[in-house]
Amino acid sequence: MLSACTSLSLLITMFSKAIILNTLIIFIHYNNYSQDYFSYGSGNYGGINQLIANPAAAADNRLKIDLVLTGAEFNFNNSWFGIKREALQFTGNFFHPYTLKLPPTWKNTTPNVPDNVYKNFNIVPSKNDHAVIFENRLQLPSILYQIDPKNSIAFCWALRQIGNVDGISEELGYLFENELDFSVTQNNTVQNESLSAVQMTWAEYGLTYGRVLKDKNKHFIKAGITPKLLFGLESAYLIVKNLDFLLSTKDSLSYFNADFSYAHSANFTAPFRSGHSPTEFYRHVTSPALGLDLGFIYEWRPHYQKFKYKTDGKHLSWRQDLNKYKIKFGASLVDLGKIKFSKEGSSYDLNIRLKNSDISRYSGVSDKAMLDSLLRADFSNQNQSNTYSILLPTAINTQLDYAVNSYLFLNLSTHLSNFFPSTLYKVHNYTAICFAPRIEQYWYEISLPFTFNTLSADRFKYVMTGLNLRLGYLSIGTNNLKTLFKGDVTDMNFYAILKLNIPYKKITDQDHDGVKDQMDECPDDAGELELKGCPDIDHDKVPDKLDACPHQAGIQTLRGCPDTDEDGITDGDDACPHNKGLLFMNGCPDSDTDSIPDHKDLCPDAAGSKLFHGCPDTDQDGIIDPEDLCPSIKGMKQYKGCPDTDGDLKHDGIDLCIDIAGPSENNGCPWPDSDKDGVIDRLDSCLSIPGLAVFKGCPESPKLKPAEKRILQIAFSSLEFETGKAIIKARSFTSLSALAKLLKTHQSDWEIKLSGHTDDQGTAADNLILSEQRTKEVQKYLSKKGVPPEMIYTEWFGQSQPIANNATKEGRQKNRRVEMKVLLRTNK
Repeated sequence: MLSACTSLSLLITMFSKAIILNTLIIFIHYNNYSQDYFSYGSGNYGGINQLIANPAAAADNRLKIDLVLTGAEFNFNNSWFGIKREALQFTGNFFHPYTLKLPPTWKNTTPNVPDNVYKNFNIVPSKNDHAVIFENRLQLPSILYQIDPKNSIAFCWALRQIGNVDGISEELGYLFENELDFSVTQNNTVQNESLSAVQMTWAEYGLTYGRVLKDKNKHFIKAGITPKLLFGLESAYLIVKNLDFLLSTKDSLSYFNADFSYAHSANFTAPFRSGHSPTEFYRHVTSPALGLDLGFIYEWRPHYQKFKYKTDGKHLSWRQDLNKYKIKFGASLVDLGKIKFSKEGSSYDLNIRLKNSDISRYSGVSDKAMLDSLLRADFSNQNQSNTYSILLPTAINTQLDYAVNSYLFLNLSTHLSNFFPSTLYKVHNYTAICFAPRIEQYWYEISLPFTFNTLSADRFKYVMTGLNLRLGYLSIGTNNLKTLFKGDVTDMNFYAILKLNIPYKKITDQDHDGVKDQMDECPDDAGELELKGCPDIDHDKVPDKLDACPHQAGIQTLRGCPDTDEDGITDGDDACPHNKGLLFMNGCPDSDTDSIPDHKDLCPDAAGSKLFHGCPDTDQDGIIDPEDLCPSIKGMKQYKGCPDTDGDLKHDGIDLCIDIAGPSENNGCPWPDSDKDGVIDRLDSCLSIPGLAVFKGCPESPKLKPAEKRILQIAFSSLEFETGKAIIKARSFTSLSALAKLLKTHQSDWEIKLSGHTDDQGTAADNLILSEQRTKEVQKYLSKKGVPPEMIYTEWFGQSQPIANNATKEGRQKNRRVEMKVLLRTNK
């Protein structure tokens, strides 16, 4: 009879060993193949390999056809243990896993002492939960075909396998490290909140379509989609939640509590059973399911002109054989979907709660069949479903690629995964970031990836250095060089791909101007696409070899020479390049059509003669019209082309009296003498009264008696008018009447001259009229008082002859006056 601890060991082994320990068996024994998104997906000549990370890479690919013959990659990583390198030495045929044999260290040499783990593993110390992953891919024959520069299709066929063990607590891990020797846990509670072990192998058939969405010179966008047909080949899961047990003595179990879920599909562990070949493993055990990859890529092409050429000599096309971007950014969502399996064999969904009193029931259990029978009797399955579904390893990938030049690139990629941490029925990868400088050409590629992986970081390994090589049709590489050659194996990654492909035919363009040599009329000199590869330094669309002015932009009709004024004469031959002119004038204009170009014509708007530099001489006096003050009348040079008809030395051009000689100071006219007294008006103080020259044209003034002077002074000083009017104020009448009486006594020998004046208030015209009106008002008053009209002479001057300052009130008062002057009577 087995003890209770033996029964417990059998119970745990039954539910866990098939999954957890098989992880190590699969890694060591079987030639599996895995996927790592940074190994070979960033290079521009990766072809189908690029589609794993982003289906948009199918469009505008550097390979016209890419055929994968076979490819394999395996990947193992964990945060729990490192396998000693000597423990991995094996014998047997690698391609027949059941023949493989490991070193003797894997067998216990001392009875009842479980030292298998410690002889072959080094445990990574950690207080965090442990995790293990193996991820494998076998790439089967697949093909990519570029339909045209915008459209591509691909068929991808792959066999994939992923296994995850997550949530191994430190306590449970310690128990497994001691190969389920429960004595190491005596009197110590063993707890594990959530342990999940999920493993799935499936075949996928993907049909990719990639298309260019935007092609606008500097900006380029393409997208891709890969619907997949998925078939499950095998799977299994073990979920242990709320595990809690206590071993009180070496052979006595106090209690055991746990929630178990366990199931597997048909074909599970088929590859590891003796006598079975890997081909027997490739058997669909599920109905087809659908999966999906989506992605887009943006390229910035600042020097896009360098990558275009004329395929037919007329139409521009991209060079498909070259990478055209300076910066490329891609993002994708991959592995959307799930696969539904049918359960096969024993499966459990149990809530086990055992106390010490209940455990004795299991003390007589001797094998798994008996234990299975008791469990089914005591704990009914909580979930009676016959199927289960496992999610694909959904992830988001991004890539940023920078082209230093045509062969050196810098790549930064991210792989974001495990988006459903609360979902237990899934396989998943771990988030990673990779920086990889690379050198690539069609026939070779080398890159050095530096990778950060969150699982590796849990064991304090933050950056892994790898190497990727592509030589011809063979690609090999790893993301961690060190683990292949040295130290414990905590992680391992390696891939190899063999393919055949047809690249786009390289365009022979020795001058790198975008025009292939067989169509390039100037194959030795980089030129313009539009000019069949010939250079055009001045960019005037005339090739330099035909351009008479290669360094000046011009027009085709003038063999590439400029014609700034558009007169049909090149600037080099145009004497007036900025003014539209005539051919026979060497390109210069002749506005007055006198056959003298405007720039030499002193009179460009009037036709003239060459003798006068293009100026006319209408009167033919030898003086050109612009300088001739009398251009229509023949004159003399000293008078600037004008005659002097009256001979007064004032030429007719400025002589206001050309037929009568007159002084120069009066503009060639004789001075007037209005009163005919022989004194010209300019010197005559009495313009309307004949006088004597000695008295400035006025008659002699009589000698007045004092009384007569006083009457005259009082009449002048007392004379006042209404403001702004020609109305004599009443208080002035007395003095005016006295003056009238005096004048009547001298009718035979006197005359009186009245002169009207105003201040400067108002306009000059109004003041002149006002002075006239006031003067005549005085004349009218005197005549009314009996003074003969012929005895009175009047004149008026407005504001033109002030006798005081108009700026003061007193001055303006003095300027508002009618002067009175007595003269001796002359014979008329």
